[in-house]
Amino acid sequence: MAAIFTLPAPIAEPTRRLTVKVNGTTLTERKAVSWQDIGSGVGNGTFSLLNDDTQNSICTIGALVTFELDGDPVFRWFIENINKTQQSEGEEAEQVTVYSGRATASLLEQVIVYPSTGIYEVPAGQFVAGLRVATKPYSDERHLGWMEPGFDASAWGSAVEVLSPAGPFRPEGFPDPAAEWIWFEAASGGEHPTGDSSYFRYTFTPGGAVFAVKIFFAALEEVELYLDGVLIARTDPALDTDVGQVARSVTVEVNGANAHTLAARVTHLVSGLAGFLCTIYEHDSATVVARTSSAWDAVDAATQPGMTPGAVVNQLVAEAIARGAIPSVTFSFNVTDDSASNTWPPITGDFSVRIGDTLLDVVQQLGESWVEWAMEVGGGGQLLAMWIAPGIDIPGGGVGTGRGGASGVTFAEGVNCTEIRHEVTG
Repeated sequence: MAAIFTLPAPIAEPTRRLTVKVNGTTLTERKAVSWQDIGSGVGNGTFSLLNDDTQNSICTIGALVTFELDGDPVFRWFIENINKTQQSEGEEAEQVTVYSGRATASLLEQVIVYPSTGIYEVPAGQFVAGLRVATKPYSDERHLGWMEPGFDASAWGSAVEVLSPAGPFRPEGFPDPAAEWIWFEAASGGEHPTGDSSYFRYTFTPGGAVFAVKIFFAALEEVELYLDGVLIARTDPALDTDVGQVARSVTVEVNGANAHTLAARVTHLVSGLAGFLCTIYEHDSATVVARTSSAWDAVDAATQPGMTPGAVVNQLVAEAIARGAIPSVTFSFNVTDDSASNTWPPITGDFSVRIGDTLLDVVQQLGESWVEWAMEVGGGGQLLAMWIAPGIDIPGGGVGTGRGGASGVTFAEGVNCTEIRHEVTG
């Protein structure tokens, strides 16, 4: 007698509706739809149409493609490549056109990293009037941090005037007795703690006719000097053992009509007083443009002031907006909080990028150590989100979790699946 086995009825799987839209118009006969959405990277998409499909006319280079599941956008990308592929010999209808391109994160390539003070027009009447030139001093690298002209130093304190450069406290060759030795705090018992470092900043405008400045400086005992974020002088404590007794000088070309920021990091290496001494002159002139005093901003370097990842991106985008060279990109984060409303940690010191890099290069570089990022489908696919990367310390305690993993799914045999198997391979 034959046994009769009754198979359970298959569990009905809900049908999901995939819609492809090009610049908002739904494609009715799209084929071979696929996409790759890459976390902290640029994904890509593709679809095809038969060559006799009249909707080929709206699928042009640069068109925005939106993939929707059940009416909800899940991926957006731009058409960058159009290729006709013949499936077989025969009629036009047997040929297809394949459309492909990268996700809307490719928009970030339109923002280019410029020098910190940008590019300016040479004033009329000068020999090279009408040219656009890079602000001097110039470097192929840009340090986004406390030395940047655009850095927010509003939380810093005022420098403390330690003593005047008179008698034995006036370095050899230092020409300005009116300048002051400065530090971020007052001395205690005639000295400052050995090993402390201080950051200083001061912004000045030389005057339109000034094309160069000469900067005299001394430090107790090691110094890095930046003008407009570009390193212009650095002493080596192993070689420059007299930087507190003999003044150094550096001459730098500037655009006198622009504001410039001089920034310094000074490290106190031996017992006694710490300090930084500096005077800026018009080149080949006795006219003082700026000198160290309590008007300078100063802060203990141990507080590790630095730009946050959010501030880095906002700074570059703000500059691009000022140049009129920015796509319609919005953010779900700001300079203080990430897209999950967690407080950004500062990037200690500075974040170095190369002039000519794109904003896409910058966020990918941030993604190597600091953040997870994505171009969200909201905001027309032009909403940039960034989160503190997993494992990065969050101010106030805790660590970053990034964008967060997928939520768990419970499988039950006979409920949402027909069979459960456990396979072990060795």
